[in-house]
Amino acid sequence: MPNKTANYQLNQWEPGDSFLRTDFNEDNAKIDTAIKEAAEAKNYVTGSYVGTGKSGQGENANVLNLGFRPSLVLILGGIYPSNRSLAVFISPSTIAGDGASFVTATWTDTGLSWYSNSPNVQLNLDGGTYYYIAFR
Repeated sequence: MPNKTANYQLNQWEPGDSFLRTDFNEDNAKIDTAIKEAAEAKNYVTGSYVGTGKSGQGENANVLNLGFRPSLVLILGGIYPSNRSLAVFISPSTIAGDGASFVTATWTDTGLSWYSNSPNVQLNLDGGTYYYIAFR
């Protein structure tokens, strides 16, 4: 009879122990479940997108499909390393801006969309790379 690991009760055989294929299958099922639970417990996602140069409402809006409604989204990027843009979206706010430039945001159960009247303000400069982190 093998010993078991402390956390997931996986089999730990000694040199003289006999084992069955079902022992390995049970261990693999436990490992698979633990990995799935860890992935689902993750409280944030990261990613990136490349700007299209478009701005405005409707099909020109930026959209992040995250699979959950985020509470906070940070986006950093642009074209020129010396002139990066930063946006901070905090749910349930619908307007973000510095007083001169505004972005209108829409929160959904699966993510966030936003638009402005300028690709630069919308964080959507053509060819610009933007990086985001979104928190549940």
